[in-house]
Amino acid sequence: MILSRANFSSGGTLLAKITEPQLIALRGDLTDAQQIQLAKGSRTTQVADFETVAMMAFAAILSSMLFRRVSLTRINGELVVANERARAQARFRSLVNSSSDVLVVMDSELKILF
Repeated sequence: MILSRANFSSGGTLLAKITEPQLIALRGDLTDAQQIQLAKGSRTTQVADFETVAMMAFAAILSSMLFRRVSLTRINGELVVANERARAQARFRSLVNSSSDVLVVMDSELKILF
């Protein structure tokens, strides 16, 4: 091989010692190495692209699951509040309808509300 450690350790006179056939062989070796590197780079790019798509799909699935969970929690909270309000209204209505006494509802400043 032309590019060995022995050739570089001789003080940088490698270019002066290269003959035309060696230069042609060196160009061929460089072309082969470039093609191998391009093929490996293309494969690496394909793997990286697949990994990117897979991670994006995973993130989309997790985001939709999180959104659904938050939405269901919010809806459940609204249903609990609505049920509590309906129960309190029914209790108050029952108290007002079945009571023979006078009922007065006042706020903290003793203003009559009902």
